Formats: sequence, structure tokens, C-alpha cells
Amino acid sequence: MKLILTEQQLTTLLCEEALMESMFHKGMSFSEILSAVKTLGKKGLLTASIIMNIVLMFGLNNAQKMALENVAKVEQAIENKKSCEFNADEGKWEKNPAAWSEVSNDALATVYNAVPSQCNNDVLHTASMFKLNLGDVLSQRVIAMERTFMKELGLKYGDVVYVEGTGKWDGPWQIQDTMNKRFAGMHKIDILVPRNIKTGKWNGVKISIPTSEQFKEHAKSMMAPSA
Repeated sequence: MKLILTEQQLTTLLCEEALMESMFHKGMSFSEILSAVKTLGKKGLLTASIIMNIVLMFGLNNAQKMALENVAKVEQAIENKKSCEFNADEGKWEKNPAAWSEVSNDALATVYNAVPSQCNNDVLHTASMFKLNLGDVLSQRVIAMERTFMKELGLKYGDVVYVEGTGKWDGPWQIQDTMNKRFAGMHKIDILVPRNIKTGKWNGVKISIPTSEQFKEHAKSMMAPSA
């Protein structure tokens, strides 16, 4: 992490000044400073200019400055491993922008139920033979994708994509099913929802895929296992 603090940065910190005032105060021990720095890092609020201001505010030496930078690097590395996390307080998924690459912005998304009229007689399994938890299908976050669309995007069963443009259904979903052949050639996905939900249709839905194997594995780890 290269730390360069210009005069302009010193005078235009704005929200960083508020963070400094709320997190740091004279008389703090170095261990308390490190703890506060780690907290900022976990929240993704730690910047080079904040670190430099901490150094200036407390008159830290080079060794202490290096310790702050190392904390910043560790927290950033931890954050970079995450593709997405569920924010329970807000009831929605939070996407790490660095983890996903948009591959389509014109998909049609609909919802479907695990019932014979919309699948086949074996409602317990998807086309990939993934076993569903029929009592809580949302916990498994399963979607069906049109076959040629899947091939076009280089995806296969078990891959996780990030869906945006469906309101409360936005977030990561695992591809474990495919669409009926009558939808051949369409950029279409079907979101598996509980049987009491019958309707849902969105145009211009965005589909993103993980940017690295690391993010890909993290995204898969977020999905509930088969029943």
C-alpha cells in the first residue's frame, strides 16, 4: 500500500475527518489504535489518507506505521476473498464489485415452482439431479437457465451467478436446472420459489459471474447444500 498524503487530501477529507473524530482520540494506546484500524478495515472504510492522518495525529514511528499498513493489507485481503455476503439487518445480499463481472444485461427472469406441471413428475430433483429441500427451496437458491444461454456464457450446473434487476430476488443463485425447450435461444432464467408464489417477471435483468476461482469458490460456499 503506497501512502501519499497531499495538501489537497488533508483539506478535503470530509467523511474521513468524521471517522477520525469518532474512532480516534488523544491518549489511545497503540493496541487501541490497531483495534480501531482493524474495525475500519472490516467495514471497508480504511484509506491511505486515514492511515497517514493516524500517523500524524499520534506521532507514530516507522515501525508503528508499518504495523498499521500490515493491518490494512490483512483486512483488505480478507475482504477481497468475499464475493458477497447476506446483510441480515437489511435483508439483502451485498455484492463485492471486484468479485463479479457482468456478462449479460438483457435477461428475462421469471419464477417457477417445484410442481409436476412446471417441472416433471420428479419434483424432488432438478435437471442436474440436485436434490431439493421442498420445505424451504429458497434456502438453496436454485435457478434454471435456458440451455443455449448457459452455453453462451460458458456456464454449467453448479455454477453461481449474481442476478440483479429482480427486486428482492437479487443476489447469488446456483444453476441447477434448465428451461423447457420451448424457450430455446432466449436469454432467460427461472427462479425457484415457494409454491405460494405464482407470479414474477422482469426484463433487462443483469447476470454476473465470478471474476476468479477464489470468488467462485466463495460464492459456492454461500449456497445451501442439497437436502
